[in-house]
Amino acid sequence: MLKKYGAIFVLALLLLSIMPMAFADDAQEGTGTTETQNDTQATADAGNITNTTEHVKGQLREKVHEQIQTYKAKVNETREKIQVIRKNYQEVRQAYITERDKFKELKKEYASCKNDSTDACKGKRQDIITGSKTYLLNAADLVLKELENLKEKTTASTELTEEQKSSIIADLDAKIQEVTDARVTIENLNDNSTRQEVNDAAKQIRQAWQETKDALKLHTSKLVVAKLGNIIAKTETLETKLYNIRDKLTEKGKDVSKLNAVLDEFKAKVDDAKAKYEAMQEKLSNAKPSDMGTVSKDVHQLFTEAKQSLKDARDLLRQVVNEIKKSNNGKLEVNNSTATADEQ
Repeated sequence: MLKKYGAIFVLALLLLSIMPMAFADDAQEGTGTTETQNDTQATADAGNITNTTEHVKGQLREKVHEQIQTYKAKVNETREKIQVIRKNYQEVRQAYITERDKFKELKKEYASCKNDSTDACKGKRQDIITGSKTYLLNAADLVLKELENLKEKTTASTELTEEQKSSIIADLDAKIQEVTDARVTIENLNDNSTRQEVNDAAKQIRQAWQETKDALKLHTSKLVVAKLGNIIAKTETLETKLYNIRDKLTEKGKDVSKLNAVLDEFKAKVDDAKAKYEAMQEKLSNAKPSDMGTVSKDVHQLFTEAKQSLKDARDLLRQVVNEIKKSNNGKLEVNNSTATADEQ
């Protein structure tokens, strides 16, 4: 994005450098055939033209600078939001773990009171109801944080289409509502709640969590696979540049037989990664959250294979660069075409 703005700015300056000539032509046409042009006025006009040009250049610089700063601000704002969500999530997760461990201890103590009607055991029964409520509330909060975290990542994603974002966010909002409803049921538990009411509340939160867990797997997979697709697209762009360089070397009569061999290997690896990516896309586009038990394993395997193919392609890229240099007197540039290992 910053390079794009830089290129626009350079082009703008180039156009502005032509403007004084255009202004000069207009001024000349305005004099007609008069040969008694005032030299003092001409000098003043030239000064005005120069000042106008510099003023326009300055405005362009300011506009480009503002656009760059706006872009940076948006990136930083997104990063800060995600960092805050992560921090909050860790705090909620730690609270959940603490209450879970306490609840486990309460269950052990209560187990010894199964057939005991003493006051001590009655107190433990009350403790476990209170402990259940706290534990379940923390469990619900943890699930909600998971959902909010993924929703924020989805909103900030530059790889997903707007349609994909809308679909994922709509499903996440529905899951957030389910968990919120379950949390309300838990909040309504009190000292007079029966064991059955506690169990029902626990069942509701477990069911909401199970459905949410599968949805999280599906949508997280979509995000990760979309990022992989973006990497593959950039690698394909690099591939095109490399073949263009090869063609220019061929036109110059260079021996590119070794370069061809390595380039073809590179292309095969990129094509394999793309095929794996498309297979993942197909599986995820047709999958429902309840399918993720099987689909997630398949996607994970394909993702691992695609990553390996891209790693192999990167290793081959170094060989491609070396072959280009050998054929071009140690340079990568061929008739204004340049490719480097850093472009991948």
